[in-house]
Order: sequence, then structure tokens, then C-alpha cells
Amino acid sequence: MLIVLGTLGNMFAQELLTVQDAIKTGLEKNYSVLIVKNIQEIARAQNNLGNAGMSPTVSLNGGINASNLNSHQEFNTGVVQDRTGARANNLSASLNANWTVFDGLRMFAIKKRLALNEELSAIQLKQQMENTVYNIILTYYNIIRINELIGAAKQNLSIYAERKKIAQLKLEIGSDSRVDFLLTQSDENKAKSDIVKLEIELLNAKASLNTLLARPIDVDFATPDTIVVNYNPGIDELKKTAPSANTSLLIAKQNELIFAQSVKEAQANSLPFVQLQGAYNFTRNQSQAGIVFLNRQTGFAGGITASWLLFNGGRNTRLVKREIFWHLTKGI
Repeated sequence: MLIVLGTLGNMFAQELLTVQDAIKTGLEKNYSVLIVKNIQEIARAQNNLGNAGMSPTVSLNGGINASNLNSHQEFNTGVVQDRTGARANNLSASLNANWTVFDGLRMFAIKKRLALNEELSAIQLKQQMENTVYNIILTYYNIIRINELIGAAKQNLSIYAERKKIAQLKLEIGSDSRVDFLLTQSDENKAKSDIVKLEIELLNAKASLNTLLARPIDVDFATPDTIVVNYNPGIDELKKTAPSANTSLLIAKQNELIFAQSVKEAQANSLPFVQLQGAYNFTRNQSQAGIVFLNRQTGFAGGITASWLLFNGGRNTRLVKREIFWHLTKGI
């Protein structure tokens, strides 16, 4: 009764961890999953019109300058003007806006690439979650396997202990040699050694599972003694679902689409570039010496700039080839 109560007390002291709870905890706290989630958030934040270059840029500039000078001026009318300590100041402010309205469709290629990167990060997150679930299940059921092996090893130990008792009794009554007794003792010692090895392997497996669950490695827990398999797919079903569900294939297809947009970005350098500019300016110049004592100007200004790089030594062509070569080598 004491042995049974002690065993039950040890079981209740341990946390009973089911495979469903392990998967849930791992998906919530696993560091690799959290890192990929942060990468997805970065890709989502980068996918905007500003990063693609579609939005206008607005800047506010201002400046003030002051001086105190001794001035001597002779005009063509014969007037001579001398000023000692003549003060002058210059105040300026401007609100400038620039908007690229056409850059060879490069901005549209960038925006598409950013959107594809966001989709890629979502697929990578799914892949990382699948890998984490796979590792958790593999480690979890390995713990169950080791526990079963320990139970079988303990049964073998009890058999070897009983054989040792029989051999010792035969030795005492003189019906058997000491060699048989030593052999049974060797078998018993080997069974004890196997149990110790399995218990060390069990501790390592539990530490690995705790690491996957982002828990302290010394947290102890218990697992059920059975493995339930309720999924038995057919080869035809796998052939149908693999092309649309396999994350490795989806990532490869997504990288192909991203590569196509990168090539379009490189090709855009060979097309014209058009930019609109607009500004509101304010200037105020005041001086105690000279012809004009006060000059103040306000108003709007605007314009359009267009450029087309016709030849740059084949640099654009080499850039496109480099993008293609880089993609091919990465795929290899």
C-alpha cells in the first residue's frame, strides 16, 4: 500500500501534459515562431505607398541671417554713401513638394514586390509553425516511447533478479556452478545499466520538449502511456493537396513572383523619369546700406522635370542580368 500511495503521489505531483496542450503552448511561446511573427509584422509595415515611392514628399525649410557691416558705396550718380555698423538681415521660408508621377513603372513594381513579401512572410510563418508542431509531436511521442522502454527494461530487470536468486540457490545446494551465478549477476547489472541510460535519455527528451515550449528545462511532467493515430491519408489525397498546401512549394512560387518584380525594377531605369515640383516661398531682406532697404517676396512656384537616360555604358542591361543570375544561383 505504501508503494502504491507513493507512486500515485509522484504522478499527481507531476503535470499531466497532453500533446494538444504542448502544441498550443509551443505555438504561443516558441521563440522561433515569435521571431517569424515579428518578421511578418515588419513586412506588413513596409508594404505602403511611401516605401514604393508613390507618395509625394513635402519639406519645410527656413533660415535667418544677420550682419553688422561698415559700408562704403559710390553710385553712378556721384552719390557716396558711408555707413558704419550698418545692420542687415535676411529671412526666408519655403514649403516644397515633390511628386514623381512616372519612373518607368518602377514604383508599381516595388509596391507589388512589397505586397508579395508580406504574403511570403505569412507563408514562412505557417511553415515555421508546421515545423514547430512537427518537432513538438516528434519529441512528445519519443518521451512516450522511452517511458515504454523503461517499463519493459524494469520487467527484464525483475526477471534477471529472479534468475539470479535461482542461480544463487542452486549454488548453495551445490547443484550448479558459480559461473552460472556470475552470468545471471552480469545480466542483472546490464539491465540496471540499460535503465539508467534510458532514464538519462528521458531527461534529455523532456528538456528538449521544454525548450520547444519556451519553459525551464527542469520542469517535470507526465505523459499518457498510449499513442493515438487517427490520420491515415492515401497517396492520391496527398498528390492533390501537396501542390496547394506544401509551404516549401508555396515559398518557391512566391520567390518566383518576387524575382519577376525585381527584374521589372531594374528594367525601369531604361525608361523616362517625370517629376512635379511645387513650392510656396517667403523672403524678406532688410539692410541699412545700399539701394534697396527692404525687399519682401511671397508667392507660389511650380514646375515639371523630365529626364531619360539613353545610354550609360550598358549598366542597366548588366543590372538586369545580375538580378537574373542572382536568382538562378539562389535557386541552385
